[in-house]
Amino acid sequence: AAGGATEFVAASATDLAGAARVQSRASELGGFEVALDSAMLHCLDDDSQRAFVDGLRPLMRAGGKLFVGCFSDANPDPWSNPRRISESQLRSLLSTERGWHMVSLTSSWYERPSDRAASGRGAWTMAWWCVAEAVPVPGE
Repeated sequence: AAGGATEFVAASATDLAGAARVQSRASELGGFEVALDSAMLHCLDDDSQRAFVDGLRPLMRAGGKLFVGCFSDANPDPWSNPRRISESQLRSLLSTERGWHMVSLTSSWYERPSDRAASGRGAWTMAWWCVAEAVPVPGE
């Protein structure tokens, strides 16, 4: 709500179950309504990606939204930046079997800071913008 308080908590994205304050705050709120991943997912290996989305799901309320921006595998080689993620990989990570419903997945452009580009003038990278909604996990 407008005017509400914000709390920042340091925790491992790949061990959210071990983050006591994150767990208790999610419980107090009845689950989080929104989670944002802005360019982190593509930095994780496959096991860590699964640990992140699987650890986040129990913290979300039913219908809660996860917004993800990540580098796309459409970026051409040679590629010396963080990993790229395919559409099928995103759909697998954010599937109904894992407790997510893919609301939208669109290709987009991500502007990298100029100090991170070889040219010193910034760089545009092909990316995915994804919105997923938390749904009940089958069998739970």
